[in-house]
Amino acid sequence: MTADVVEEFRLAGLEVVPAERFAGEPFGAGMQRLAIPSVPRESIYLHVYRTAEQARSEASRIDRSGNLEPESGPPRVHVDYASTVHFYYRDRIIAKFGGCNDGVKAVMATLFGPPVVVTNSTCWTLWGNR
Repeated sequence: MTADVVEEFRLAGLEVVPAERFAGEPFGAGMQRLAIPSVPRESIYLHVYRTAEQARSEASRIDRSGNLEPESGPPRVHVDYASTVHFYYRDRIIAKFGGCNDGVKAVMATLFGPPVVVTNSTCWTLWGNR
């Protein structure tokens, strides 16, 4: 599925390159980082779930801080994001864009629709990514 999404990005005008894979905490699916050569300090992360229902359930529980509210009990993990993170959801995928580049945000919205959550962190203009 990741290869299909990489092709969708390319067709939408944004070159991305599959990079590292990570555990998905606090999310239930691991994640694949997609490097963005034209915006090297920012990345896209894809969590690909086995079913659309699993992805929908977790997407509906992302809070304003970008953490996953548990179905019951206390949170398993709490993540503090250093910059703004945009969370998107479509079918079996939760996609995260950790950055502020307007061109990347436009492509994300084209492919995934509007973000389901944008963290309250601040975009850093020091990097010139606006």
